[in-house]
Amino acid sequence: MSKYQQNRPQVYMREFIRHFARRAGVTEDEAEELIEKFLQTLTESLLTKKSVCFPEFGIFELHPTTERIGRNPKTMEEHVIPAGVKPIFRPSRALRETVNQTVRNKSGKKT
Repeated sequence: MSKYQQNRPQVYMREFIRHFARRAGVTEDEAEELIEKFLQTLTESLLTKKSVCFPEFGIFELHPTTERIGRNPKTMEEHVIPAGVKPIFRPSRALRETVNQTVRNKSGKKT
């Protein structure tokens, strides 16, 4: 975890739902249902299509991982970590620029 991430509070699901409900003009229960359905659909789409693209936001993808040797740091015992697939998110250039500009502005740096 980077120093930036450690010093930054997280937005938890309940807070996100409240914010989404206010922005969308719906109740918190409706917002929660919409978000849950979105996440379920995203997961199902990833499992069938391997990637989901939201222009101006980013791409959710599945990346294969190779089998590798892991080690228990306490006992130094080695074990095999099986190959698998992990979901990743690649932000779009527009999202990266927006986030970076916001962070720079909040830190007081001139661009």
